[in-house]
Amino acid sequence: KSYNYIKGIMKNKYEEMTNLPEYIQIKEDIKILRANKNNEENKNNKEEVKKIEKQIKDKYSQLNNIQKEYGFYKMYFLSKEVYDSSLQRYSNFLDAGIIQSISERVWKSFESLLYGNGKEIHFIKYGNFNSLRGRNNESFLRYKIDSNELIIGRKNNEIAKLNKKNNTNKFDGQLRIEIKRNLKDDFETKAFANHKIKYCILKKEWVRKKQKFYLEIVFDGESPNAEKIRQQYNGCGTLGIDIGVQHMSTYNDRTLESKMFEMTEGCNNPHKQIAEVKRKMDRSRRVNNKQQFNQDGTIDKGKRCKKMSKRYWNLLLELKELYRKPAAKRELAWNIYSKRAVIESESIIIEDESYKEWQERFKEGKGKHKSKKHYGCYIENKAPSKGIGLIERKAAYANIPFKKVSVGEIKATQYNHITDTFDTEKKLTDRWNHDKRDTQRDLTSAMYLTCLNNGKIDQKIVNKKWKDFKISHDECIETKIKENKNGKLLLGAMGIQQRYPDIQLKSNNINAH
Repeated sequence: KSYNYIKGIMKNKYEEMTNLPEYIQIKEDIKILRANKNNEENKNNKEEVKKIEKQIKDKYSQLNNIQKEYGFYKMYFLSKEVYDSSLQRYSNFLDAGIIQSISERVWKSFESLLYGNGKEIHFIKYGNFNSLRGRNNESFLRYKIDSNELIIGRKNNEIAKLNKKNNTNKFDGQLRIEIKRNLKDDFETKAFANHKIKYCILKKEWVRKKQKFYLEIVFDGESPNAEKIRQQYNGCGTLGIDIGVQHMSTYNDRTLESKMFEMTEGCNNPHKQIAEVKRKMDRSRRVNNKQQFNQDGTIDKGKRCKKMSKRYWNLLLELKELYRKPAAKRELAWNIYSKRAVIESESIIIEDESYKEWQERFKEGKGKHKSKKHYGCYIENKAPSKGIGLIERKAAYANIPFKKVSVGEIKATQYNHITDTFDTEKKLTDRWNHDKRDTQRDLTSAMYLTCLNNGKIDQKIVNKKWKDFKISHDECIETKIKENKNGKLLLGAMGIQQRYPDIQLKSNNINAH
């Protein structure tokens, strides 16, 4: 309620600001200036481009001044003016620190609207506010190590004095909850022994149709996992990683190992079951809320579904569980691989892909049914960006250099070391180099990433490493074919079917890349 209350106040201010004629005029001027800058006449004229850039900067400074007048900057959201009115309404339940953290979350949503890709202001539904964060471990939400308790709320001193005098147990405004701790866990014991608690987060999750609450404690300093990774570290060589939508290809130039595998194998969402549950929910919603739907089955805008049956809520919990299980397995799989990748290498180089672009729909329909769908479903199943983030974090623990390389500048998949040129853009379905190299595209690009010099692929370094790579590449492909014969399904995106059409591969998805 406090989140929506603060957001509602700031939304009114935002609408008032955006309806100002000055604000609208500046926005239009910026659009015109950008169009002039990108004109073919002005592109080659450097002096004209500099003049336009200065004008654009002046316009943006004018916009920032208007935004500051209306309070659209971070420190204003954390000031008393914003959270004081909310504190007066909810002072019995929340304190200033928690309302300040809530207002910080509100600022992030407006920040994406003003400076990012945000388009609309969204409010949180009742019951969907799943976490509560304190500002420190001394205010409203705090954890006591001695008594192993989470204390929520303010203490009423008058009631506390009466309890001492009369030996009563009246509620004094503080809720005390005993926390279950795993005393055998080394991570917890080291964290509590060597680090101070910064703040606590109370989280709500639905697990097996039951509501569970977890306490997440944020400590000051470095994670105890960093020491573990440093102790287990025995890395050698640079690891080149070419990451796709469903599979990953890696090559280590010191151990001479080429690997190609499916990311988070066995962690896909059960899409058929999810679709069935959603259809059941839709039927239940339509039966109990006939007033919201027209005779042809379309939704009557402006009306809301008010009646939800017990069956509907049970189906909703079932749907949450169908999403939760694969997500937990996926996170575990990425944690295991990221730790292994960091321990076994001296440095890591990876292609920086834009996964948001892969989620966007096609402009024109493709295939038999002219589908405009892109690769959003595969990204949901594999979570590649999450995996990259975990590898980067654990590389920092072990003090290993981690480098992201832009795809547009290096073009590792298009590079040909024999001619030292870039091939024309190939289709995503074509995963094999049908030339003198005779190699799988993703494995070769992973090897090319280990041959960088001054931000470019060096042909001399590639020629030195090529013989060893070709041997390890062929061994990798042979093992994949053997695995397939033993009953393991291979992704069609690996391109083995293209190179060896005579071999009958049990592929689960031919155009999966």
